[in-house]
Amino acid sequence: MISIIEGKRYSTETATEVACEQYGDYGDLGRYTETLYQTPKGRYFLHGAGGPASPYAECSDGTYSGGADIEPMDMNKAYRWLEANKMVTAIEVHFPDRITDA
Repeated sequence: MISIIEGKRYSTETATEVACEQYGDYGDLGRYTETLYQTPKGRYFLHGAGGPASPYAECSDGTYSGGADIEPMDMNKAYRWLEANKMVTAIEVHFPDRITDA
């Protein structure tokens, strides 16, 4: 998927996948997937895709269908997404400076 937001191109094909999380059960109309990517220039973005009852649903003429979207994220928001989803390895690789031992 490619999206241009504020003059910047975000492409899932040229970016590197950092982490992926799936929400909901197979067959659930609300099921969706979110994948955090890092562009070759170091920017982060979240690609989400899901069914007709997911946060990524699209409505056309009153009918909902599955959809997808891209959301640019600054480093703080990307880190918080990884932390909220317990993506320890990705945090250690992409944000080692934010980790200290307890």
